[in-house]
Amino acid sequence: MMAFDYPPRNNAGVHRTLRYLRYLPDSNWHGQVLTARTPWTFRGQDDDGRKTVRTPFFRPFFVASLVTRCLPESHSIRFLNWFAVPDLFVGWLPFAARTAAALLRGGDYDALYSTSPPVTTHLAALWARRRVCVPWIADFRDAWVDNPVVRPATQFHARLQAGWERQVMTSADAVVVCTEGHGERLRKQYPAAAEKITVIPNGYDEAEFTYVERQRPADGLMRLVYAGSFLPQHDPAPLFEGIARFITDCP
Repeated sequence: MMAFDYPPRNNAGVHRTLRYLRYLPDSNWHGQVLTARTPWTFRGQDDDGRKTVRTPFFRPFFVASLVTRCLPESHSIRFLNWFAVPDLFVGWLPFAARTAAALLRGGDYDALYSTSPPVTTHLAALWARRRVCVPWIADFRDAWVDNPVVRPATQFHARLQAGWERQVMTSADAVVVCTEGHGERLRKQYPAAAEKITVIPNGYDEAEFTYVERQRPADGLMRLVYAGSFLPQHDPAPLFEGIARFITDCP
């Protein structure tokens, strides 16, 4: 299972892979994780005894990221998009690809799984899959080419990204997405791959909330919690405007 986002990283994307690992054994599947090493992690045993393989990770855009600190926010994202192809984590690609191929050659593996973002993970899996023939499942937690948050710097960049997505869609034996809308867009874009696209929506692990007691706050206020990532491109204004309109219309 190739996943850049994996503990000790603690973002929203981590939990999808963790729940696969927790519940796949119920269907007699067991996973081993290939991920990137961080400064505070080492190759070793996870808490539940699974062997996790952690590879080096080179940050090729470190200098460019320093330059962006001197630019306005809107310009800094566009500046990085010139160099970050296919994304900011492309420095993991050679390490992940070689290690995945070596593991597949030397181990008893029945399938290869990769999850994005970052889409670098799928390109590494594509490289490994071309060298070792095993069934490959590509999991998209977010859209790639039609992602409204990530805009290519130029038409040339857009064509590169579209070409890579096409290779992944045609080479993978199964494609998993999180939403029906994303699945429908991919089916229209790649009709030959329509039958292998499956939707597994995000959710929550009910087992982790068994002992949580629901209580009303003493002050009687209702609180909304946003637990995902908040990127510079995101604008919460429509949400707040909608809430304000609701309160005005339905006091």
